[in-house]
Amino acid sequence: MLPTQRLARLAKQAGVKKIVLFGSYFAHFTEAWHDLNLKKENAYPRTRLLQEEVSFMEGEGEMDVLNYFQGPTTSKMSSRNQYKLEIQTSVAL
Repeated sequence: MLPTQRLARLAKQAGVKKIVLFGSYFAHFTEAWHDLNLKKENAYPRTRLLQEEVSFMEGEGEMDVLNYFQGPTTSKMSSRNQYKLEIQTSVAL
């Protein structure tokens, strides 16, 4: 988690406006399914959520934190290509 915090801090200092975290579905479902107590029972989802939180805090509202989850998709396009397209269309080149 400390490398993520340091990288986010340096990115903000360099003027980066968006940072992409290669996240996990565990973090998403930990927040979505409170009744399973995933956050309390497992260190991995807690660490992923802390990584996300630290990045938001280092950005101090001046840097967007985007989460990337790679996995199955119902589209003909792979999730990686879908996300790549999303990043390209949201960032002024």
